[in-house]
Amino acid sequence: MVYLIIIAQWLGAEQYAYIAAAHAATALSAFLFSWGFNEWLMKTGAINFDVEALGGSVIKLKVLLGVVWAVGLWAVLRLIRPELYLSSVIILTIVEVWFDSTFGTLLALLILKSRAQRASVLLALSRLFRLLTVIFLMVLGARSVVWVLLVRLITTLIFFVLAWIYAKPKLLGEHIIKPKVLFRTSSAFNIGELLNLIFLHADVNILSWLGADLTVIANYSIVISLINAIITLPSGIFNVILPNMVRAYQNLKSHFYRYIRWLYVGFIILGIALWIGAAYLSMPIITSFFGETYLTSIQLMIWLSPLLAVRTINQANIAYLVAVGCQTRRLLPQLIAVIAKIVGGLIAVTELQTLGIIIVTLGTEGMLYCGYVIQIVRHYLNPQKMECYEHLNDHF
Repeated sequence: MVYLIIIAQWLGAEQYAYIAAAHAATALSAFLFSWGFNEWLMKTGAINFDVEALGGSVIKLKVLLGVVWAVGLWAVLRLIRPELYLSSVIILTIVEVWFDSTFGTLLALLILKSRAQRASVLLALSRLFRLLTVIFLMVLGARSVVWVLLVRLITTLIFFVLAWIYAKPKLLGEHIIKPKVLFRTSSAFNIGELLNLIFLHADVNILSWLGADLTVIANYSIVISLINAIITLPSGIFNVILPNMVRAYQNLKSHFYRYIRWLYVGFIILGIALWIGAAYLSMPIITSFFGETYLTSIQLMIWLSPLLAVRTINQANIAYLVAVGCQTRRLLPQLIAVIAKIVGGLIAVTELQTLGIIIVTLGTEGMLYCGYVIQIVRHYLNPQKMECYEHLNDHF
């Protein structure tokens, strides 16, 4: 989050808009190579004996899909708005997003190998060094979008290599999963990842595609990026505890329900605290780092701060559904929320501009939350009917 603040302040709204647009587009289309494999790995690896082979299988498939994704995305974006999607910016962003996603796969592998502390240290250091490299550029006076993205890529590559050394994924061996089997067993996660990416990044992309002013895109993107950065705290907790929750549900359900109760209590408290903190601290924080230029971002953060509470509590909902084997039950609420956000967003931006996309974003987030709660209640009342596990060990 501090990295984002420094970049936006240093480069200015117009220059930062190029980065914001590129990241929004790559993040939205990243499902074409990521396919929800990281979350699938966390859930499946908790009850599988060869996690190194699982991780290696995922990485090999990400390489193949990543090449196709990279070439296709560059070509499409250059056709849509070449004045916004600069070629050098798109290329650097695409490469960095792929390595960062696969870095996440390696961290998931470390967590499954009971090395959560090492994974947390690597993640924290990667973000710290990313920040330090930007400060180094500031000292040198190299105020350039390309330089910012280049040093970010180099930092990601360094920690990717370190994570690889510690995780030791297997790329060859008898337990490597064939792509066809991998797609079939992870299909619910693949579709869920696609819907989640569209849902999270539709608003910024709608503003970009409808020709919104660069300053508007920058201000809105700053706030959404800040919110997404803050949500990494509860999502990080989710990643660490998910394997244990899967094992608990498989082995002793009374322990699982005890875990989930405490998780809900903790996430409700955390979500409310983040909401209040963002609403009351956004003005001093943003004005201190950005100055008067970004007063619009302050108002946007206040309006959108309820997202922090809803998304934090939704992490507990997701943990419940994934742990009990109901990942497929997430898809219908996600699909409804995505359709509502895209259709509503296109109409609302045309009629109400930024206010319209804010209303749609808050409304669809609440819609998604309610959809998850309905699925959880259905499972709790009739767990046998709702379970839908597929055991990967049968494919080895």
